[in-house]
Amino acid sequence: MFAIERQEKILRIVKKKKSISVDELSDIFKVSNVTIRKDLKELEDKGFILRTFGGAVIKEVITSEIPYNNRKTDYIEIKKELASTVCKYITDNISIYLDAGTTTFQVCEYLLGFHGLVIITNDILIASYLFNNDLEKNNNQLIMLGGGVSNKSGSCCDSVTLSTIDKFRTNISIVGCDAIDIKTLDIFTSSADKATLKSKAAKIGNKSILLTGSDKCEKLGLYKFGNCDDFDFVITDNNNNNFIKKLKEKEVEVKINNL
Repeated sequence: MFAIERQEKILRIVKKKKSISVDELSDIFKVSNVTIRKDLKELEDKGFILRTFGGAVIKEVITSEIPYNNRKTDYIEIKKELASTVCKYITDNISIYLDAGTTTFQVCEYLLGFHGLVIITNDILIASYLFNNDLEKNNNQLIMLGGGVSNKSGSCCDSVTLSTIDKFRTNISIVGCDAIDIKTLDIFTSSADKATLKSKAAKIGNKSILLTGSDKCEKLGLYKFGNCDDFDFVITDNNNNNFIKKLKEKEVEVKINNL
């Protein structure tokens, strides 16, 4: 079997199974692990898959918003740990922009322990949680960016939102993303408006933080809104050594939780 034919079959298998190990592919095609690793590298270079330690996963292409309820429990323990890590950089009496998303939502519980915060968000679920959990008790203030609300994500992101965010300046901006190109460290989201909003949100902060799980490296996005090195630092988990290595190679400051 020619290499190109084998690679086409490998790609079909990975698309069907979502992930597979080198050993499994070696058994299927009766070739060495070295040969399979070369095949996987070529497929990764073409942008079809992402190699992992001992195997490969298919890259999910993010072309539209994924409904909130479909992703709110994904990697929940990692999201909680990331939220705990980001709150180490928050102090009383500062202003914060908190981006919409299921990872940033986990920050809410920790924010209730601070005093004198001004919290700006475009996420009605974040705003609702903060409002309904004695936000005022600690003299914290909530500002909700306006605009039309997405039925899928529960967040505002339209022309009204984009014009409103320009009126603010924060001490810290905490921004999420939908996908990361592990080779370039470019970051992506699912719509042009969201890309513009996230870019603006990062720029209004005196300090900007990209808060993201390493699972985002397994996805592809259509709308680029920046690069990891646009942020003061990146907070992520330790489940993708290649991602962490690339961040350090590009001298991007990275904070890693130890879950």
